Amino acid sequence: MIDLDSSVTNYIDWFKPQYKGTDAVVTVRHLMDHSSGIPVWTISVIPEGSEGEITLEETVRRIADVKLAHAPGEVYEYATINYDVLALIIEEVTGKKYEDYITGTFLNNAGMDESFFRISDSDRQRIFPGRKAGFFGTRQYNAPTYYGNTAAGCHRIDHLRFFIILSHFIYAIHFYYKRRRWDCKG
Repeated sequence: MIDLDSSVTNYIDWFKPQYKGTDAVVTVRHLMDHSSGIPVWTISVIPEGSEGEITLEETVRRIADVKLAHAPGEVYEYATINYDVLALIIEEVTGKKYEDYITGTFLNNAGMDESFFRISDSDRQRIFPGRKAGFFGTRQYNAPTYYGNTAAGCHRIDHLRFFIILSHFIYAIHFYYKRRRWDCKG
């Protein structure tokens, strides 16, 4: 379905980040391992809003021609918006909203019925209140909804089940790469 080593433009043809004045080839793998070159400051362009007010595509379009901080594949630099680009690829390939696809394909099948994506402010009562640090201590902070950044987080109430599934997933990925490296040696 999705080739990790294919260019993002194979899935999102208008996504054309720039490196040193030319179109850069960012692959799906670059997004996954945060070596895309997309700079960390791009978090500041993620628009605030709930589902229906903002779309994932609108978020990604804000960085579609971003000047990359590094050549793709060369430097690790965490940028949360990498997840949003990946989510938009999933939407393009499956024809479903990212959160619907992940919930229906993974979370429900894993029995993670209490996990959810916060797509509107009405979901606020389902999560723990945030805290914000200041000079004189911390205070409660009700973070706004960033529907265009939904891919960066899923609220997990059933943590133990999540970590068991995550450990199996990590093992499977490790085995895949180990097997792939062995296959390449002939």
